[in-house]
Amino acid sequence: MLLVLLSVHILTWNAMSVFSDIFKSNKIMSNFQEFLSNIFLPLFEVTNDPNSNLELHKFLTHVVGFDSVDDESKPENPMLDADVRPPRLWDDDENPPYAYYLYYMYANMTVLNHFRK
Repeated sequence: MLLVLLSVHILTWNAMSVFSDIFKSNKIMSNFQEFLSNIFLPLFEVTNDPNSNLELHKFLTHVVGFDSVDDESKPENPMLDADVRPPRLWDDDENPPYAYYLYYMYANMTVLNHFRK
């Protein structure tokens, strides 16, 4: 019972770097912005109106963090510069670098956390 109670209080949300591997290759999403919107838009909507999805609203009261997982077996170019495309224009067959994922996850979580205060 203690483990169940403890797990509720330290609940994390796992987000994997799978945009191209799963969503793009199966034509479920066409760009990285759709991936981000799929994760964050419902969170912003339920923060704005908790009655829009009471289950998600209650779930979010227990989430204390996101866990981001990368497939370290796949090589990538981690260099990002001023010419890197924004998420709505990232429609490559290759996944964005992990640092790109992390930046946009961080940026969205920061805005969401401020909105939820």
